[in-house]
Amino acid sequence: MKDMACRDLLLKLEQQGQIVLPRRKVEAFVRGGNISISKVPHDTTVIAGKLKELLPLKIEVIESGHPSWGLFKYLLHRYHYLGFNGTVGFEYEVPESGARCGVRPS
Repeated sequence: MKDMACRDLLLKLEQQGQIVLPRRKVEAFVRGGNISISKVPHDTTVIAGKLKELLPLKIEVIESGHPSWGLFKYLLHRYHYLGFNGTVGFEYEVPESGARCGVRPS
């Protein structure tokens, strides 16, 4: 898993123009083909306060095929520091539809 984290960091630095990587010998294989991420309108209201003020929280698992899958992918792509490159090795959860969203690895 550490080698994947290092590759992701190097690719992110290259995308930001901070480094130039040598040309790849072979293009990486992406399971399921290219990952397409469409912009999804969502609530961007700042959440501030104590956790107990936000209770009760309801969490549900979001998997491919779930009605919120597109929103989930977009939120990771837009706000997570590594973006969205698939969910290999992790299971992510976000609150049920209509609630404010947060993401955590389990």
